[in-house]
Amino acid sequence: MVRDALVSLWRSKDSTALADFVASGFFVAPATVLTARHVLDGGALLWVRAAADATTAYPVLAPLCHSDLDVALLRIEAVPSGSRWLEANSAAQAPGDLSLNGFFEGGYENPQKVTALQFDPQARHWLIEPKQPPGHSGSAICSGDRVWGIAVRHYSDPNVHRGCVLGIHQFADWLREQLPARPDLLRRPPPTWDEWLARWREVMTKAFRKPAFEKFDAVVRRDGGGLPEALNDALTGAQPERAGDACVDALIDLVEHCGEALRDDELLPAAHERGSAREAFLVAMGAAARLCLDPGHLQALGIDPAGELASVLDVEASRVAGAGIAVRPAPQHAWKIGDDRGIPVVRDQFAHELPLELGAGENRKRKLAKAAFLSVSHLDQAPEKIDDALQGTIRGRAKILARKGQARLLVLGQRLPEEERRELQEWVASQLGVNLLTLTPPAAGKGLFVCDEDLLLARICEFLTLLSNPEWNVK
Repeated sequence: MVRDALVSLWRSKDSTALADFVASGFFVAPATVLTARHVLDGGALLWVRAAADATTAYPVLAPLCHSDLDVALLRIEAVPSGSRWLEANSAAQAPGDLSLNGFFEGGYENPQKVTALQFDPQARHWLIEPKQPPGHSGSAICSGDRVWGIAVRHYSDPNVHRGCVLGIHQFADWLREQLPARPDLLRRPPPTWDEWLARWREVMTKAFRKPAFEKFDAVVRRDGGGLPEALNDALTGAQPERAGDACVDALIDLVEHCGEALRDDELLPAAHERGSAREAFLVAMGAAARLCLDPGHLQALGIDPAGELASVLDVEASRVAGAGIAVRPAPQHAWKIGDDRGIPVVRDQFAHELPLELGAGENRKRKLAKAAFLSVSHLDQAPEKIDDALQGTIRGRAKILARKGQARLLVLGQRLPEEERRELQEWVASQLGVNLLTLTPPAAGKGLFVCDEDLLLARICEFLTLLSNPEWNVK
């Protein structure tokens, strides 16, 4: 329904008084609202309420305004429950079945049929009839379930029954540049929390069904499906947003108890059975770490929640290892214990940080090619020149490693303009088979991680340290 894509804009987080109502808007991507630029006049902080979940108000984090048309994109911190986003109809000619969809005096108003009369080339807007009431600035002008235009103003003269609308076709290129890099993700909603939980529960359950884990039944009680009861309790007893956190704690406790039993000879599995159990714990911790992500926010960044690496990866994370959890479907394959000035830390061993200055043009591509070579080879120094043949070798090796869950990430030390980044990523992906990643400072409030990212990484490091003890690594 179009209604589930609509939002109202307010000057207050808590008040729904008419005096605090500002305008309308609608989602064009996860957590991304299109509205009229003039609603931002005054510079006050605005709050978004989704028609699908009007109980929560989200602060506007990063407005992006068109240079000369009355449109703006507003980012919010999460995807409201039940919301959807509208696909664009960029036809230059007005469809005949148009409807006005938005809010009047702060309340949702049923769709109103409107007719596009003509385009005014001097004013650069379409005229519609009848005109929209006050408060409909930013409302969606839809043809069926697709948005064709956006209401921006109307004539104040009561004798002139005309409204003014901008067609999507007038700013389609600008809109396309601002939206997430994965347009295919916009055609489907992100997983609900129940679907997210079910996905990672199944991954954990499958991991612990291995026959070798029967040797640990004296210490680890499992339910009928094979999932340790401690994990089952964590997945069913906690709030959805806390389930990942609870699973991380449960896994650390389980590894500690199993390790103690192995050292005390209470358990006597063979070396291969210890290795199999160790792998099950790693798989489960990878799933628990992914459960610490908000899938809606993940998709809002243009990252496929299923974990497929594609296009420019712009991740709201403080650490490269945290970004790795976001972009990898099985992040445990990339984990290793590192050192940060004497403090043990978890690293993403297949992510390679690049210098702050990469230069431009062919010089930049040459540096990226060398970095890609080092990421897939066992050498410490790249050849001075990487020709087309060697690029093909790098690309083939990188794709084979990606199939094993070891996709190479080249981490940019500088932010590039959107167009440059996308062009560069297309070249890196097509010629070298690797991915670019940039880190974006997490926004205030609810972000990509539903727990403390630094604490999560520290606990994963603790977990990896336990699994590196001799009792788990008998030859």
